[in-house]
Amino acid sequence: MAHRPAWRAPLGHGPKNPWQSPAFLAARAKVKPPPRCPRCSRFALRGAKFCRKHGGLLAAAAAEAERFGTPVMILRKPRYQAWFRLAKEMEWPEGLPKLPHLITLGLLGRGRLFEAWLNRNTDMAAFKHELTRPRHRYEMARPSKD
Repeated sequence: MAHRPAWRAPLGHGPKNPWQSPAFLAARAKVKPPPRCPRCSRFALRGAKFCRKHGGLLAAAAAEAERFGTPVMILRKPRYQAWFRLAKEMEWPEGLPKLPHLITLGLLGRGRLFEAWLNRNTDMAAFKHELTRPRHRYEMARPSKD
């Protein structure tokens, strides 16, 4: 059975086992509802004003680090961030063919391709796969509005 606090009456029928004790009702009145995200009304993360979708993760991690006294690491798709960084910082590698379907790649697709190019000596199969694999919409660059 689950732990039951002393002030919480067991649920049951009749005068011997009331539904809720006066101590339970008093304790329940003191509980505040958890904060909500002002943008979407989801539950906000502990120590943050926003939910995880609207940027509350960094504030929540900082609050947790302060609470526990140790740094908190955020490991949410670190590979995606590395691909974006690689695509932004690296020029087109010399020797990599400039095929039409590769030039139109967005940052994510280009980062994946550049990583496969850098690792082609150890994993040639992954590089060949990156050259020929079908691309998702979010990996493709948006067309310019010229």
